[in-house]
Amino acid sequence: MVKISLKPGTYVLAVSGGVDSVVLLHLITHDSYLMTQCQFIVAHFDHGIRSNSADDEKFVRKLASQYGLVFESSKGDLGPEASEALARQKRYEFLRKAAVKHRADGIITAHHKDDAIETAILNILRGTDRLGLSSLRPESGDLHRPLLGVYKKEILAYAKTNSISWVEDETNSSDKYLRNRVRKALDKANPEVKSAFEAWLAGMERLNDQIDLLMGDFLKQNLDANGDVVRSKFIALDHNLAREFVAVWLRMFEIEFDRKLLEKLVIDLKVGKIHAEFDIDKHHYFSLGSKQISLRRR
Repeated sequence: MVKISLKPGTYVLAVSGGVDSVVLLHLITHDSYLMTQCQFIVAHFDHGIRSNSADDEKFVRKLASQYGLVFESSKGDLGPEASEALARQKRYEFLRKAAVKHRADGIITAHHKDDAIETAILNILRGTDRLGLSSLRPESGDLHRPLLGVYKKEILAYAKTNSISWVEDETNSSDKYLRNRVRKALDKANPEVKSAFEAWLAGMERLNDQIDLLMGDFLKQNLDANGDVVRSKFIALDHNLAREFVAVWLRMFEIEFDRKLLEKLVIDLKVGKIHAEFDIDKHHYFSLGSKQISLRRR
């Protein structure tokens, strides 16, 4: 289906028990090169959203044992009303803690091409502008998504051909979550329209790469010796350019944002008083000095 390429090292492999991650686990464990050159830690996060979610943990634990891999798990007890955003946040917090514990070189997830399309549509609805159209990449910092070029139907076909078992999460079919509603709409979409949209997304990804490269160079040129942005130069930027500037800066730290937050931060950073601090999320904030703007982690 796909040849997975990884540098020798230690990797945390996120396995939910669903078909995507179980197929990814199967692909990796049946690749002799990967199994001799890399060490994999199977990591499972039980969000605690479903009453029967403990069964998924048992299933993945058994899989890890069958493949002779180290197993890590944690439970979040988020409850049935938890949002998709909160679930994602807690899952990645767990994965990064596991990566630190095992001194891993990266984290591997089973995101596929359909996920990328759904995420692009969700980001359009959230108003994240061009940046949200290519937010899922095969490589992003310490994150690796080797199945990003593979369609869901290919994953299902591989599972069937290789008699692979997995667990179904009933919340994936619930209309409570916007992603599920988007997925169902895509399933009903005209194939030609869906194909045209995919081609447009691919073009936007190439354009975004070029813009990000230019903005990244521009950002580096305006950093001082401490890695802070010279405030006077930022204030002098046109509003739209300043917005792109801040967006690229946030993406460098893999910080999620929407258009509303981005607009607020640009204004705050331009007119804020010296020593003011502006929250980005629970883990990051901007700090204003007399001559510089600093992005800090709590």
